[in-house]
Amino acid sequence: MSDQHILVDLDACLDTRLPSLSLCNPEAAVKMMIPAYWERLSDDFEKYTEGMVTNVEYQSQWRNRDRTVLRGALATNFNLLLTHIFSELANQSVNTPLVSDLKLTINFWPYELTDEETEAYLTNISVFVNHQAKLYKAWLPPEMITPDLLDAEYAAYATYDYNHWMTCQHENFDKKGIPRVTVFAPAMSFVKDFVEEDITVEGVGPVSPFEMLEHVSSPYMTLHLLKMAFFCPVN
Repeated sequence: MSDQHILVDLDACLDTRLPSLSLCNPEAAVKMMIPAYWERLSDDFEKYTEGMVTNVEYQSQWRNRDRTVLRGALATNFNLLLTHIFSELANQSVNTPLVSDLKLTINFWPYELTDEETEAYLTNISVFVNHQAKLYKAWLPPEMITPDLLDAEYAAYATYDYNHWMTCQHENFDKKGIPRVTVFAPAMSFVKDFVEEDITVEGVGPVSPFEMLEHVSSPYMTLHLLKMAFFCPVN
């Protein structure tokens, strides 16, 4: 029997993008409450806010985010995916001898919170997993979430800032792949929105860059890139 243990960044459970944007310009955040926000392919907020906030301003705010952004953060649709995942795992634990304890660890980095505050978040998140998993807390910077750690402790990892994490772990993945570990992240461009010219392969035609990334990542991890809506507020 084996445990099913999933590590999830708090930034996946909460949309901290909108409150970060609001700290740059409250009117810009209001402007983003449109379907395009849920459908976007990047965090190119200079484009989406029509220049009300520059990408330099937003990225500076995001990189230095702290507990202040949590005041305006809303639960994301990723929590509903957690409901489905843990429901399936709970069924497996009943119907097969292969799964024992279900565990969910929330990574609270980079937010400095009191024990009472972290417990409150864990209590709220436990509702989404129907109290079927044991909940734990961690404070792990991206530099600490190594392939070795994931391979030893977790069956899956969910992060919003996939690009930053991979930048930190690129050299480690050159040494060790963890194809048995599933990584959930948003299907997004880290520079700008894709256009057809960016994803056209000669002799093949237009292809999905996200499917290509999942494919080339397969020796290193089982990568699942989800629609941005999963990392946006429940609506």
